[in-house]
Amino acid sequence: MRVGQRLRLPSNARAIPRGPVDVGARAAAFHLDIDDILTGSQPALAEAARPTMGTATPRQPVTTAIADPAYFAGRFEWPLNGPILARFGPLASGKLSDGINIAAAAGTPIRATAGGIVAYAGDQIGVYGGLILINHGGGWVSAYGHAGRIDVKRGQSVKMGDVIGRAGATGQVQTSQLHFQLRKNRIPVDPMKQLPPR
Repeated sequence: MRVGQRLRLPSNARAIPRGPVDVGARAAAFHLDIDDILTGSQPALAEAARPTMGTATPRQPVTTAIADPAYFAGRFEWPLNGPILARFGPLASGKLSDGINIAAAAGTPIRATAGGIVAYAGDQIGVYGGLILINHGGGWVSAYGHAGRIDVKRGQSVKMGDVIGRAGATGQVQTSQLHFQLRKNRIPVDPMKQLPPR
């Protein structure tokens, strides 16, 4: 959308009921996931504008789109060491896991799995708590959930192995851990098939 653009609203739209608003019910009905963040965290570019490149200086531009990284080396490293708590794929509860969960003591450094640009750093997705998304280019994005501390900002360039945050028990987990995902063209892939054997 751009300034001055005309919008059409459907004539059959229901009127918003007047009266007290149940904030708790509205909050419970609101749901975000990683795909929403990947899609919605990039502001629309103004006409004839170019995306900016990230810098090593922590900052969080919220009005400019971020350019994709120019180069991806094609390999990933482990974001931290620890026992695997949950693997990619079907879970006993009947749900699907889009990544792996790695046990880690609170405060353990979380490292960038590959170089790229931070696409998101925040806590707007309640299930994951502290969450960091890194765009590596070539359609690859890595996600780091349950962070107890976030040490990077949107638009910041990172290199493989840079500390981007600290492990914690934020979101919907009871023990300190890292939820780690890799996505190719927004489709979750099994990180165990992309990470080096250990």
